[in-house]
Amino acid sequence: MSVEGNASTWAASRSSCEYYYKIADGDCADYCLGSYFSFCPRSLITSAGGLSVGTCSSLNFTTFIEDYSVTAGPCGTLVFKKYTNVSAAQEDDEESAAQEDDGKSAAQEDDEE
Repeated sequence: MSVEGNASTWAASRSSCEYYYKIADGDCADYCLGSYFSFCPRSLITSAGGLSVGTCSSLNFTTFIEDYSVTAGPCGTLVFKKYTNVSAAQEDDEESAAQEDDGKSAAQEDDEE
C-alpha cells in the first residue's frame, strides 16, 4: 500500500470520528477519536482510558479550561479539550455559603442563651 493510501485512510478515520469523554476531579475532557489513533484501534484507547461515548457539553460541561495532553502509551499523545461545569461549581459555592451561614446562626443562638 502506498503512503498516499495510508494518508487517505487515516484522513477518513479522522473525519468519521466519534466523541469520547472522561470526568475526573469535577472536570470533563473530551476528544473526537477516529476508528484508529496512530496504529491503535479506538476500542483499545477507550477501554484502556476508561472513556465513555459522548461529549462534555451534553453533560453541561461547557466552560473551556484548557487543552489537556494525555499519553496513550505507544499509541501517542491525545490532546483532549477540558471543560468545567460552571453551574455545578456555583451550586457548590452556594451550598458552602449556606452551610457557613447555618453554622454562624447556630453559634449566635448559643451565644444568646
